[in-house]
Amino acid sequence: MLSQADVVSLHGPLLPQTQGIINAKSLALMKPSALLINVSRGPLLIEQDLADALNNGRLAGAAVDVLSSEPPSPDNPLLHAKNCIVTRTSHGQPRKRGRGYSMRQSPTRARF
Repeated sequence: MLSQADVVSLHGPLLPQTQGIINAKSLALMKPSALLINVSRGPLLIEQDLADALNNGRLAGAAVDVLSSEPPSPDNPLLHAKNCIVTRTSHGQPRKRGRGYSMRQSPTRARF
């Protein structure tokens, strides 16, 4: 399925068998024109593997609103990856807390 998808969107739970399910091996199966979206749990993907795929042109873009640790450390590779949009999750937050949350984009702005 990964080799045929134009967009892969993650919505699953974090379980021992799903942790790191998106990694260098699974990313290599995806088309270079594909997009990856993670709105589920940060540890479903290996952030460095995703950043490497984006920076090396093996994936067109990614958007995530969850990371492996939040708040993210300044050296999180997705904050500096090409064509990667990182937003703060508002899942489970009261609406008023969601106001003022900022969206971060990599220095090379994503063009979807």
